[in-house]
Amino acid sequence: MTDTLLETPTYSVSAKVLTDAAITFIRADELRRHLEGSPSATWKFLRKVGAQFQAIEKQQRLQRANTTVRVAHALLELAQSAALKPTDEVVLPIKVKRSLLAELAGTTPETVSRVMGQFRKNRLVRQENQLITISDMQRLRDLVRQGTDQRI
Repeated sequence: MTDTLLETPTYSVSAKVLTDAAITFIRADELRRHLEGSPSATWKFLRKVGAQFQAIEKQQRLQRANTTVRVAHALLELAQSAALKPTDEVVLPIKVKRSLLAELAGTTPETVSRVMGQFRKNRLVRQENQLITISDMQRLRDLVRQGTDQRI
């Protein structure tokens, strides 16, 4: 079987998502017909594809970053996914185990302990009963931005 849009062989795949997700399949001929008939739909589609490529590039830069940056990013993602307003200080509304942070950051719980110790020492976070308070969201964002600014 061949993908008519890309003119390449298609392969069977499976995926596991970490958050709620919607996956939509559109036949290539239907997509092509829709895009040919509507320049505005074509531009909207291209903007979405471009945004996806940017997200993939950001994720690749993050994977190449050191563990401190990856743990900081995981904390920021938890704050954003909890729909918390980005104030100076944010208390994560759930108890966060080292194992969860390790999984999100792609590292070990021991490394998360070491990094969180550095964050506490530098007054970026406070921890009490597995509740994490991010003391300075902007400093944490800056740490992630600086650590992922290297271009691929």
